[in-house]
Amino acid sequence: MLFNLLKSFDKRQYPRHFLNLPIQCYLPDKAVGRSGSTVNISEEGLAVELPEKLEVGQILQLSVYDKDEGIIGIFAEVVWVNLPGRKGQMHRCGMSISKLSIFNRCKWKILLAYTNA
Repeated sequence: MLFNLLKSFDKRQYPRHFLNLPIQCYLPDKAVGRSGSTVNISEEGLAVELPEKLEVGQILQLSVYDKDEGIIGIFAEVVWVNLPGRKGQMHRCGMSISKLSIFNRCKWKILLAYTNA
């Protein structure tokens, strides 16, 4: 009941789907990717947890790993950042998808359709 009440207050254009998938995040100035995971995904964005703090406005290249769809390559912009609560916790941030090839857009929509089922 509480979940339905909270959901009724959520006025987002695209619904969020709670999904934990492994990701690899590539920062523009670093050659090595950082491993993390998704918290939730939507048609136009995603929330992720990463070991390193990001800055609002950064554009990142992400590889999202799904067992059915394979690797989905995404360019995303950081739109919000939460600091970790305790030392050693992951940094959570929200990202808006800024660039997605037609092929990866199809894979992303299939992934969203599976989470709706």
